[in-house]
Amino acid sequence: MKRMFGFTLLELLVTVAIVAITLLAGVPSLIDFIKSSRSSQQASYIASSLQMARLSAIDSGLVVTLCPTQNNLSSCTTSWDGPLMVFEDNDGDSSYDSGETVLKVIDAAPDTITRSFNNGSVVSYQPEGHTSDFGTFSVCADSKEAKYARSVVINLQGRIKLSRDYDGDGVHEYPEGTDLNCES
Repeated sequence: MKRMFGFTLLELLVTVAIVAITLLAGVPSLIDFIKSSRSSQQASYIASSLQMARLSAIDSGLVVTLCPTQNNLSSCTTSWDGPLMVFEDNDGDSSYDSGETVLKVIDAAPDTITRSFNNGSVVSYQPEGHTSDFGTFSVCADSKEAKYARSVVINLQGRIKLSRDYDGDGVHEYPEGTDLNCES
């Protein structure tokens, strides 16, 4: 008689059940990781654009502005959730005019993320690298849970600081230590 190799139906069902249970246990962690990564990514986009604007202002000797814009880059708007652009503001009026050079464009935030700034609708850097548009950018997931909140703080000198989890509780804090939140 020939010997048969393979699995019985019972062995296959037990293996599939173990794999399914293992995957189901890992899915919530994966979802948390994705939401956290999206928030961090948006905060990093803002921080790198601000840093680029500051360095460009110092390098070029011109005012450089970051503002929310429309998809066609025709003017600045007030919604920080849309695309953002960094441009050389030749006349220093904090609005985009034809003929001014666009240095960088950031895509609109995904539908699951909101971005806001607590000090107006533009951030303009002077040729010395400072800004009067200091304030805090907030990045929040649509769930409004504090563990997905991120911030980018701009001080008077134009320096940028990203939020981080200083106390290890899973929630990022402002530099002075208070927890971020997305409640309006």
